[in-house]
Amino acid sequence: MIEQPNAPLADLALDPVEFAPWPTLVENDDLLLGRLTFDFGSPLATLVREGLSYALPPSPQPQSRDLEASFVSTSKGTIIRFGFSDVIAFRVLDENGLIQLWEASDVTPRPAQTTFRATGHAWSRESMIAFLGEGSKARFSYFVATDEWCLEVICNAEPEVIEVGPAVIARAEANGS
Repeated sequence: MIEQPNAPLADLALDPVEFAPWPTLVENDDLLLGRLTFDFGSPLATLVREGLSYALPPSPQPQSRDLEASFVSTSKGTIIRFGFSDVIAFRVLDENGLIQLWEASDVTPRPAQTTFRATGHAWSRESMIAFLGEGSKARFSYFVATDEWCLEVICNAEPEVIEVGPAVIARAEANGS
């Protein structure tokens, strides 16, 4: 492989954390992660030597998104569904995996509390090819941050965010033990 001066990967490795807006109807809401599903497509795996491939049975409802995440907005009392198409990679982290982002946000505040985009952080350095966009432009990942979990997704399409409807809200019974 011939190395080129000023190659995009070298630039991406040195970039500081950069935030960008991702305006959504819940960009500053308090959210709780409820459900996460990922459609790998078909087949799931192919074993060439054995001449076999493994797949899930067809779904009665065709999936239009690769990754779907449902959150409860405690601010609005509703269910919010995020649909991510053409997913390259995703991860779910607790707050320990986000220290670098929160420290960077102390210096240059992120554009919103809950939904935003970022690049130049540790994962973008560890997985440079996934974060490499067209030309020399670094790709931003999409974040949905809650108090407990953070969903980060790298995808090729603008995510769809919809309000599904009201959440079922009930009084939790205190555990007496």
